[in-house]
Amino acid sequence: MSSRAENWAWERDDVKGITKFVLVYLARRAYYDDGAAAWPSVETIAFNCGCCERTVIRSLQELERKGYIRPGDQEMSARNPRTRKPIARGHRSRVWDVVMDGDHPAENIEEKPQNLDALAEGDGKPDPDKDNLSPDGLSPETKVMEPRTNCPGILDRKSPNRQVINNSPLIPFGDAPLNAEQASTKPVADPKPEPVPTTDWGRALPPRGCRNPLWVPEPGKLPEPVTERAGQEVRVLDGIRRRMLAVDQRFDVPATMADRKAVHSLLIDRPYGEIVATMDWAYRNRYWLPRLTSGARFAANYVQLRLEMLTHPDPTGKRAPDAPLPVVKDPNRAIPVSSSSASRVPIYGAALLRTSLCQEHIEGVISQETCPVCAYDKRNHATHDVAGRRKTKTGAPAEAVRP
Repeated sequence: MSSRAENWAWERDDVKGITKFVLVYLARRAYYDDGAAAWPSVETIAFNCGCCERTVIRSLQELERKGYIRPGDQEMSARNPRTRKPIARGHRSRVWDVVMDGDHPAENIEEKPQNLDALAEGDGKPDPDKDNLSPDGLSPETKVMEPRTNCPGILDRKSPNRQVINNSPLIPFGDAPLNAEQASTKPVADPKPEPVPTTDWGRALPPRGCRNPLWVPEPGKLPEPVTERAGQEVRVLDGIRRRMLAVDQRFDVPATMADRKAVHSLLIDRPYGEIVATMDWAYRNRYWLPRLTSGARFAANYVQLRLEMLTHPDPTGKRAPDAPLPVVKDPNRAIPVSSSSASRVPIYGAALLRTSLCQEHIEGVISQETCPVCAYDKRNHATHDVAGRRKTKTGAPAEAVRP
């Protein structure tokens, strides 16, 4: 708890309403006296400030934009303060530093010399505090007219150093050093590099209250990457609708907000050029054409589409033998697949691969070197052409019985 930082936060006149309460609460919960290292959760701040979590997030963004707070040492919240057990990264609270100086000019306070050397270099005027120096010769010792007690003076005591981790404070404490003039001329490197700003892709979606799935922000209102991402989402939805209309005019189904959100999530994981190339292949394939009537269906089947596009670049059915096959991790276990000659053969990755590919793998129609099922998982080598091997095994005893 830092009373100095809390008093400073109450004096900020350019921060109003809930935003000021959030700043004061962060200053109150700061671990150091200069306002550094405060890591209450958003839920805790919302409960103590009497607002919702969304309001707290907006207030934190506004304070960071004004320069009153900045991300601090995130390792401060890495352990539980009571049990000292480590906390997983996904469950840690964000650490904030209350910047008491920030980008705002500091007050002009005329400092008096605080050591004997500086007094000797003065203008020769008598100083009433010269004869009242403490034994260390660095700070004046005030005379108290009241009777002395064993209790130390509160104003002469600094806050105890509660620093546990070796972090340099943001603001220096104590008296000025003897070589203050020389130290001020040397450039001081920032011990904490500025964090790299991350783009908030969620702002590319339509705002609350807007039910238009083809909404695009006006130029200049949002950052350029966010505006470009919103345009890419709309172009993907328009491309799906245009390709369906080229097949039949009865497929004129407008996009929905679910389609916009599905395409938005897909563009976060996949580049725009790859998605457009996959669309060109998928909507020329007779099997996939009736199954991709909306953006949500296209995003749900994208992994399967991409896999088949790499194994069968020609949508008419011709296959390229040297097409690369990416390794896609299937979290499910081996799924049994049946064919005309074998039943319930375990295939790894059968949830992502087409059933026809798995059946060709079981029948041995394709050689093992060019089989996409074997290339997907090496454990599928044991089940390649299992139907042919069973026929050979059952036919061998019959031939041995013949005279």
